[in-house]
Amino acid sequence: MEKFEQMIENIIQDLDWRMILDFYDKLNLTWYGKDILKKNSLEKRKPTIEELQNELRTVCRFVIHKGMSEFIYERWTILWLDPKDFDEEEFNKKDDFGCQLEVIFSPTRALTFENTFEELEPEDEIDPIEMETDVLVDMLNKAVDKEEYEIASKLRDKIFELKEELKNPVKVNKEKS
Repeated sequence: MEKFEQMIENIIQDLDWRMILDFYDKLNLTWYGKDILKKNSLEKRKPTIEELQNELRTVCRFVIHKGMSEFIYERWTILWLDPKDFDEEEFNKKDDFGCQLEVIFSPTRALTFENTFEELEPEDEIDPIEMETDVLVDMLNKAVDKEEYEIASKLRDKIFELKEELKNPVKVNKEKS
């Protein structure tokens, strides 16, 4: 674990802490100090560089200890690569540079994605019987491929039942009592 502590210290020394602290100042971000444990006392103030460094140390230790390859915490993105986490086939030994820790401080971040779902028109609504039939047909094909003919025959029978149901929907008779 000493090797990992040295890696964390190297990261902490390489970061531009003045810029990070300036970011907190400009956005007027506050910090809850050590007095948070005192009864009826919450000290809200600007963080110090040492407090930010200690917080980052703790988060990095957590990521390494848990073997997480990526972890996002507030404005920090921590990437951890440990060759021991890969199979020999996945990881080429000649490219083995050892463990790698990368820490990114991102003052701004944006996320967008394309909405791939379309509004369904009433006539386009999905029929649950058709959906079930499609799933059963897929299961039937897999059963035949695996030569599981008993299961395949049961699935075939159920598919025929559902297709008959689609052709002749059951109408509810309203009887007067």
